[in-house]
Amino acid sequence: MGIGDRLKGLVSRRKNTSGDMDIDDLDDDILADDDDDEMSDPEARRGAPLRRIAISLGALCLLGALGAGGWFLLIGNGGNAGSGFPSVVMDVPPRTGGVLHAPGNGNSPGAAPLRSDSGVAATSTGETTHVEAPPSGGSGAQAQAENDHPTVADPPAAPEMDHGGSNAPKTLNEIATVAEEPGRGVVIPGVSKASFAAAAVAPAKPLPEVPIAALVEQGPAGPLPKIAADGRKPWKTYAAPSPHSRGFPRIAVLVEEIGLSRGIAEIAIEHLPGPVSFVVSPYAADIPEWIAASRRSGHEVFLGVPMEPNRFPARDAGPLALQTVVSVSENAVKLDEILAKGTGYVGITPVMGGRFLSTLNQVRSVFETLKMRGLMYVDTRSGDHSAVEKAGAETMIPLVKADILLDDTLSEAAIDFRLAELESLARKKNGAMAVVKPSPVALKRLSSWSRTLEGKKLALVPVSALVEGKDL
Repeated sequence: MGIGDRLKGLVSRRKNTSGDMDIDDLDDDILADDDDDEMSDPEARRGAPLRRIAISLGALCLLGALGAGGWFLLIGNGGNAGSGFPSVVMDVPPRTGGVLHAPGNGNSPGAAPLRSDSGVAATSTGETTHVEAPPSGGSGAQAQAENDHPTVADPPAAPEMDHGGSNAPKTLNEIATVAEEPGRGVVIPGVSKASFAAAAVAPAKPLPEVPIAALVEQGPAGPLPKIAADGRKPWKTYAAPSPHSRGFPRIAVLVEEIGLSRGIAEIAIEHLPGPVSFVVSPYAADIPEWIAASRRSGHEVFLGVPMEPNRFPARDAGPLALQTVVSVSENAVKLDEILAKGTGYVGITPVMGGRFLSTLNQVRSVFETLKMRGLMYVDTRSGDHSAVEKAGAETMIPLVKADILLDDTLSEAAIDFRLAELESLARKKNGAMAVVKPSPVALKRLSSWSRTLEGKKLALVPVSALVEGKDL
């Protein structure tokens, strides 16, 4: 029945029952009649839920489309160049310096140089930013060569690696040592030099340039230290002079892993007082340059020697590590390869080495090499020292043992607490030594703390000054 027919019927019934007809009553009757028809129709009852579901799904689709469109407008097509939002892509610089820039017309003349708080020169030209890496501190022709390094436009392609053969690199350290692409060894520091401006100390007197010809001999892998014909020993000759202690208790600090991060190593060299001693990592690039730079700032240098740790291979000292599973003679060859990486160091320190340094015959062989070459040894580990002590007594090499690890908990409060412990221990023993890694927080605390020692009647000395029996 159509709506028109129903309307005529309702009007007719109203006229029969009453002479007056109310429009509101007519509306109610129409609605009631529709409800009766819908409830009486089984097909209508089944279709009503489906219509509601279809309407809900349509609304959801509409909301989703509106949301996606709004997100597309906000992010500008993923941040691409055509979106209207600026983007900067920086290439990794070569290890010896160079120019970083984003793709674009950054070579146009007249670009205004910008200076960042880290002393890095930048040039901005429209949508292109150039960042000029500072020279690594070399002198003469080397510094000129670094300044003349060409612009790096695209990241260098990674070298092809042999992933299937027996010679394939198996550890991150090994991969780092075989990689030859420009930029190897570049680590972006988490802190700039400018943040250390307030922690600057008075520059120390530079140490003599190295190598000294009389203290070097040529080995299969490169130059090796030796005792001079007149009896001079490298550990004494290359050691930093000890400041006059005026009878104060002596404190020595040894900073490890110099050279793994270029930025943080430069901060340590420039902002720590001269008596602080350094350990250059054998995995660092340009080890001779790090030794020379350290000595120019008055710091004596040790060379880190990786040794097999406890829980190997879960912990790995890298491909240069001396191992307990190989013969003494094989480790002697590997030790010479490590010692040939640079000249001008006072001695060696272990990198890891818990398992290796508990094996007496292996330790004795290493110490015999050190004695023959006139080097000293610094034991930076905690734990069992029996093999080191016994081999040291047998070979009579100059040996110093660390007392405190400053940064076992990396916070200012924890480092300050360790420094207070170091002061107390130095007063009890008349001398104490601490070991620390070059983190920004540790370097800041060390720099500030070193300026308080004279007022506390304590003397900061190089590690070599703690050797007992200078006639060794």
